[in-house]
Order: sequence, then C-alpha cells, then structure tokens
Amino acid sequence: MRLSILLIPVVCLGGCSRQPEPPPKLPPIAGISARIHAVPEWSSPSIDSVEVPQEEVPAFAVLITPTEPCVQTIDPKMHYHVADVVVRHPDGSTTSLIVRWTGHGPAAVSLDGQKYYYGGSDDFPDGATRIVRLLYQYHHRSRK
Repeated sequence: MRLSILLIPVVCLGGCSRQPEPPPKLPPIAGISARIHAVPEWSSPSIDSVEVPQEEVPAFAVLITPTEPCVQTIDPKMHYHVADVVVRHPDGSTTSLIVRWTGHGPAAVSLDGQKYYYGGSDDFPDGATRIVRLLYQYHHRSRK
C-alpha cells in the first residue's frame, strides 16, 4: 500500500511534463514570395508582393525554416509582425509563415500564429532584420 502511494507522484511527473513540440518539417521548397509589413520604429514601408529570386531561394529558406521552439513568449505588441511568407512546394501546395522580430538572433516563425519557432540563421545578428532587408533588396532588384 505504501509503495503505491509513492509511485503516484513519480507517474504524474513523467506523464504531466510538457515537452515542447518539435518544429514542423517543411516539404521541399520550389519558390518563395512575401509581403513586408510596415514597422514604424524601423521607418520601413509595407510592400504587398516580393518574389525571392530563384537563385536566392535556398539561402532565404534557411532563415524562415523552423529549427527549434521559441523559448521566449511572443507578444504581438512587442515582437513586430514583419512579414508574411508563402512557400511554394514542387507538388503545387503552399505553406504560409508569419515572421516576427525577436530583438535578437533568429526571427520567430509560425505556421498558425500560436506556436512560434526560431528560424535558421546566417552571419547576420538579427534574423528578422535580415529577412526584411533581403526582401527589400529583391523588390528593388526586380523593379530595375
């Protein structure tokens, strides 16, 4: 009797702990387009449609691919919604991602606006700023 009472907390600890969900796996990426949101603090205007050049797709995909669960709480008032990204897959399907600024390292990316994951990173210190700068470059390059 005494042993069964001691096992209850152990069983609950094992069964009650919440492990973070692993990041979603994106299917192969054939193309990427995006919409940039205006961020008043950055003095950046919104742009409705930007196409990532085909030769830039692999490097850009790294920045928006979910790699690990976000350890910080994403607050929409504090963590700016900087872009909406649509990833096209070879089978014709698409995946939509929300990109938010985190104030450091990788951007926060979400497929549903509820669960956030860190995107990949390159040598640039702030992933969301990097994503927005690249999208502006692609936009300006396409207008020439």
